[in-house]
Amino acid sequence: MRSQNIVFRRLSYSLGVALFATATMVVFLRADGGTITACVNTHSGELKIVPNGTMCQNGHELLQWDQTGSVGPVGPAGPAGPSAAFSVQSRTEVDLPPTFTPILELAVPAGNYVVTAGVVVHNFSAPRETLAVLCTIGTPTESSLTYSARIDAFNSATAQGASSATIPLSVVTHLDSPGTVTLQCETNNLSRQMAFASSRHLTAVLVGSATRSEM
Repeated sequence: MRSQNIVFRRLSYSLGVALFATATMVVFLRADGGTITACVNTHSGELKIVPNGTMCQNGHELLQWDQTGSVGPVGPAGPAGPSAAFSVQSRTEVDLPPTFTPILELAVPAGNYVVTAGVVVHNFSAPRETLAVLCTIGTPTESSLTYSARIDAFNSATAQGASSATIPLSVVTHLDSPGTVTLQCETNNLSRQMAFASSRHLTAVLVGSATRSEM
């Protein structure tokens, strides 16, 4: 029984020393962010954190280490984020009626997209009149801003008139599921005469993230 008491007291003492050393370490770690200094009892192995510059007593050895270790090697590069481009184009001429009509379509998977488009529109109205053409990029969830061009009629007698114009478009959008992006245009006038489109393209670039601000 006496032997057990002695062992228990030694164990309690050792635990107390360890707890004291830990508490002391926490205090000085917070007080000094550089080198940590300790005195180690060469007989019992007890370690005591002390202020930097302290001289250890006889029977103790000085031990120092840096609180912050050296910079480790650079880790391997992470995997590339999602990136893909989808594009379609056409040179077939198509009339632009007085209501928004799809003139180009592009199927894409789900994701964040930067979509750009361009279309060349022409006015060969007879009788001659100025035509306004409106275009937009449509997605399953939204449409882009409306882009427009005002095209004067071409005068074959004088060979004058800006009979063609190029309309560029763009939109940033998100698709929760696979869907179709469309380029849609219309002729906006009262006489019901129609402009027509020739060369046009539609490109959707898949990106990891996209942010759009409204002004």
